Amino acid sequence: MRQQKIRASLLAATLSLAAASSSSSSAPARRERLRGLRRLGTNNADEQNQPSLPAFDRSVEFSGGGEGCANFAWTVDRDEDGNGTWTASFESGVGADWVAIGLSPDGGMRGSDVLAVVPTSGTTGEANDTYRVLDMHVPSYDKLEGGSLTSPPTPENDVHGQDVELLVAQRNGDGRIRAVVRRKLGVFTGDDAQSGAQEAREEDLPIVDGRQHVICASGPMTTEGDGGGDGVAVGTEMRMGYHGHRRGAAYVNLVRDDDEDGAKNDDQKKGATASAAAEGHNSVLGNLMLERTMQVPGSGCADVKWTVDRVSRKLVLSFRSDVGADYVGIGLSEFGSMKGSDIAIVKRIPDGKGGVGFEVEDTISTDFVRPRKDTLQNVELLHANIDEHGRIRAVIRRDLDTCDRDDLAVGSYKQYLICASGQMDDAGDILYHGPARRGMALVNLAVDEELLFNRNLPSSDEVGVGVAPSSFVGSEGEGTAQEEGNKADPGLTFHEGDASGSPVAIDVQMPGVTLNSKEKTHYMCRIFTLPTNVRTVAYESVWGADGATVSADTQQPDYLHHQSLFQCEDGVDLPSQDENGVFDCLDAMPNCDAKINYAKSRVLTAPSGIHIPLEKGTYLLLVHYDNPRGMPIRDDRSGLRLWAEPPNMPSSTTPGQVMIGNANLDSIRIPAASSSSSQQEYEIQFQISGEATRDVLPPSGVQVFASGMHMHKMATRSRLSVIRNGVHVMDAFDTLSYDFDMQTPTWKPWRLLPGDALIMTCSYRRHPDHMVEGGLRTSDEMCLFGLAFAPALPQSVTGVGFAVEKGEPFRRSFLGPISEVESTDSRWSFHYLNYSAANYEPDPVTWDGVVPLNEHRSDLCELVVRDRGKMPRIVPSEATIAGQIVLIGTFFFVVLTGMWSRIREMKCERKRRNAVIYLGQLLFGTVALPFFIVALDEVFHPQSSFDAVNPNSFTAVRTLLVAQTLLFLLELFYRIGVRAEVAAHHLFTSGLVIFLHVALDKSYAFHAVFKMGVLLMLMALTDHPVNLALLLKNLGYAHRKWWPRLCRAAGVLYIIAKLVLAGLTINAMVETARGEDASWRIPNHSFSRWMPDGGGDETMSATTVIAVTAVLLLGLLSSQMYVGFVLWKLGGIYERRRLQQQQGKTSEERGTFKKAGSFKTTTRRRRSSRQQVLPDGTDRTGDLSEEEETEHPMRLSESLAGA
Repeated sequence: MRQQKIRASLLAATLSLAAASSSSSSAPARRERLRGLRRLGTNNADEQNQPSLPAFDRSVEFSGGGEGCANFAWTVDRDEDGNGTWTASFESGVGADWVAIGLSPDGGMRGSDVLAVVPTSGTTGEANDTYRVLDMHVPSYDKLEGGSLTSPPTPENDVHGQDVELLVAQRNGDGRIRAVVRRKLGVFTGDDAQSGAQEAREEDLPIVDGRQHVICASGPMTTEGDGGGDGVAVGTEMRMGYHGHRRGAAYVNLVRDDDEDGAKNDDQKKGATASAAAEGHNSVLGNLMLERTMQVPGSGCADVKWTVDRVSRKLVLSFRSDVGADYVGIGLSEFGSMKGSDIAIVKRIPDGKGGVGFEVEDTISTDFVRPRKDTLQNVELLHANIDEHGRIRAVIRRDLDTCDRDDLAVGSYKQYLICASGQMDDAGDILYHGPARRGMALVNLAVDEELLFNRNLPSSDEVGVGVAPSSFVGSEGEGTAQEEGNKADPGLTFHEGDASGSPVAIDVQMPGVTLNSKEKTHYMCRIFTLPTNVRTVAYESVWGADGATVSADTQQPDYLHHQSLFQCEDGVDLPSQDENGVFDCLDAMPNCDAKINYAKSRVLTAPSGIHIPLEKGTYLLLVHYDNPRGMPIRDDRSGLRLWAEPPNMPSSTTPGQVMIGNANLDSIRIPAASSSSSQQEYEIQFQISGEATRDVLPPSGVQVFASGMHMHKMATRSRLSVIRNGVHVMDAFDTLSYDFDMQTPTWKPWRLLPGDALIMTCSYRRHPDHMVEGGLRTSDEMCLFGLAFAPALPQSVTGVGFAVEKGEPFRRSFLGPISEVESTDSRWSFHYLNYSAANYEPDPVTWDGVVPLNEHRSDLCELVVRDRGKMPRIVPSEATIAGQIVLIGTFFFVVLTGMWSRIREMKCERKRRNAVIYLGQLLFGTVALPFFIVALDEVFHPQSSFDAVNPNSFTAVRTLLVAQTLLFLLELFYRIGVRAEVAAHHLFTSGLVIFLHVALDKSYAFHAVFKMGVLLMLMALTDHPVNLALLLKNLGYAHRKWWPRLCRAAGVLYIIAKLVLAGLTINAMVETARGEDASWRIPNHSFSRWMPDGGGDETMSATTVIAVTAVLLLGLLSSQMYVGFVLWKLGGIYERRRLQQQQGKTSEERGTFKKAGSFKTTTRRRRSSRQQVLPDGTDRTGDLSEEEETEHPMRLSESLAGA
């Protein structure tokens, strides 16, 4: 069993589909189909061996258009206890060798119970083949470390009983296998039910009264001799080959008909309850006017409607789930699949009252696993209810750009919108939705491109029949085919167009190739001649005879990896080919230039003003077959369908071009994973030099309209960075993930200029066992980007770089026509270019000299997030930080200069604190003053406006301003015995700072308010003379001869400075009052559209700002004038005191000999003049006596702290 599991890869079909919600047929059509099934069961069976078949009373259509299985009908026979049997009839896809049907717990492979009808021996594809049935199950997924799916789940035969009976199995005339099987409703196994009961429950799923996921698939049989490769072994040599896209699913109640017996009323009751619970949201729906609508292909969701509100930068999205779903998810995807998707999931939850409630989760998925809930929830649920059809109807809202790495931004270009519906388990976790209950569309949510710019391509049913090239071209016009060109090469089909001018189709296909399925990788090429010029406007994958099947109709074969079209110049050495021009080009590729590339995508359409020109001449079609499951590839007709402008009509579009840039494959080396390595992801980078684009691109550059990437199965994500003049200006793409099976381009437009360097970064998982090297096989790796741009260059261009590990210097690069490179190697020139041909030096050489992406410009996301959270930028100039830096610097300054010891030795606590305040204000003012003087120069001109002030200057000044006011306020608590004039000064200053912040917030008159703030703050900062004089006094220098003069000079300078600054402030207010300051036109005009009330009531007027500022200015100026006056008086008092002491000393010396007993008195007076020590030990040397200061009306020395 283990060997079967390892070798197999595949009935993956059966389950790789997830459960699908199915649409039941109308009653008349269903009755007719059931009658036909009963006739088919009896007419084609041998009456002697044919068991009697019941009447099938139920039927449903599977998803997949009947390619997996069709005509599914059944009946249930059960007793009162619920025991009974289930009999089902179903048919395979046309030409299949086996067909399987089964149940799945979640619509996926894991845990599914499958009934496979397979040939008993060999298969001839004829009606006489015989069949048997296998009861199988899928136990689990095979996964690599990290959870990435590396191979499909593989069914295994049940070992505890084959619990199914085959009633009918035969091939019909239309090539389908028709089978009828019967099984029990419950889990029952073999003769010994007791011994294997637990194991049986793990192998079989019961049929219950409720909706269940039914899955089906059909496919080929392979043998060892046919190179079957991996597959499910069903005999000694036979294997079930992988079904590929031939699969289907349904989500249905097999026991009861919900539509007929009223069981669906349960959902209707729940819907009523949910609607009642959501009553508060009814106003949302009633007032909801959505601008655009679309139907997403598939049954994942319906009625998708939305509005992009550019004013609030919000997306409002309305949608419905599939019938009976427990959840519905919708979101954006990088590639159109689960990988790299941002999904909002609306789920049913109990409301706690016996009814149904709803919640929304913002999730991300980077792999094919259950989406992970985002750390930040950026989706708002506006409304949810259950409608009358049992569908969830939801309305959500999100920001266009949430600035969250886990979310994809809504852009003004085409993006992939995905959705899905499904069920939830008992724990409330979502289950896999399945292949049918999902949908995907390519749409521009912001601009209605489909209406304004899109081309409408004819459907495959409208494509005309194949015609000769001369009929396709017409009799006139450039590029008319010559008579000998009228017979097209095999596999080249020109379809007849109509008279409407719609694009016409040209199919370029392999002429029918059969490959050895033992080989996993094939590169097949075909040389053909294009007999006329073609203006291609779109292209897609095509397969089947004469373009019978295209990607617009259904999913392409799983073995088809990618197709490319190359133009080969005259004289190119072409390898030997068969009679149809086909050859194996894996190891021998001619030196041709790539024109078109297509990989596992949908129809790729150029913008309405662009076409990709293909000039007549020799071309090469390349098809890469990736066949790890060993699927039979017989008579394959894979290729490309080119949609072209009608050749007989003049073109009104601009020629465009496709360019490939890739890393030389020999330079790619991905080391194996190491247990000692903490980093299991590995990055490589290569560069297309700025020097190269400077030589190749036109002076105006080119407009890129699509970008893509290509790697193989170890790849996890990629990024294409644009470096311009040493600055990382943008990323063309920076993906969350990478989907090897959905290699769709991103349609973000951007401009590529000459001199721009392109740096491609590719990230990979490390293989656990061995190094992975660059190569063409999917087990090897690549690192490649593609750009589609206009206008076209004069010649084809291919870029080749040489990969380096992240952090290493870049190597040289090549950019130009690959056909001009001389090559002696038979390998692909643009994949294995010799390093000597790389003629452009790296520019830049490393990342070290490149300015990072968000450093050279204001990043909108950072501004939005900081504003939303009221978060300041924490830098050294920020207020709270600056204040601490100043205090720390002050501390070290006073310690290192010895000043701290002198302050500490003061025995008067009040004087010690005052000295600390004076010193701190001196240092802070010295630091802050230059910034304010520079800022004053910036705001001098009254006609300057909002953006006249340097934001960096504003940040620094605002920081210092706030720090100064904080120091003032802290000073009021630190002082002992604060004088009224000091408190008034500090409080007026702080009030002005607070008011000016409010004024700026309310008016946006940035220049005017900032100017007044700078002037008013300068009035508070120009205190150096005062602080210096008072600090020296407290340090004991007041008795010096020069100190009184210094004090009086400080008072004069202080008053003059304040008056000058007050005059400038008054002048600024006068300019504002006269309307001369341009800043006040900001709220009333420039910003009036989005400011509150257009600059109305909530906006602070210039008059209000002037009035409040004038009052606060008057209070501040009054307190400052008073302080200046006190300084003048204080200097005079100390000067008189000094003179009196000198006069007293002279008088004492004259009276020494007059009175012998006067010696003690004289000595006492002299000592008193030199040293004054109070009873508490306070040293008052050189200071006024306590009585003198008390007598003075202003106790000057204590009233001037920091003023």
